[in-house]
Amino acid sequence: YDDNKKVLVAFNKGDKQAALPVARFSEMLSGVARGTDVITGKVHELSSTLTLAPSSALILELDTKKQ
Repeated sequence: YDDNKKVLVAFNKGDKQAALPVARFSEMLSGVARGTDVITGKVHELSSTLTLAPSSALILELDTKKQ
């Protein structure tokens, strides 16, 4: 990542849905409100928790545009 582009990659290797509190990544996510799934194009809000399906990966391109 750099000042213009960042990605967040999260894995859930378990067999149950998992909740990932985004507060753990507050330093990297400072000023970032949302990310776009690079595979599906779905936009995820990064306000509290991301939900990961069992045995899945989530790759988000983060919106780092200055507002």
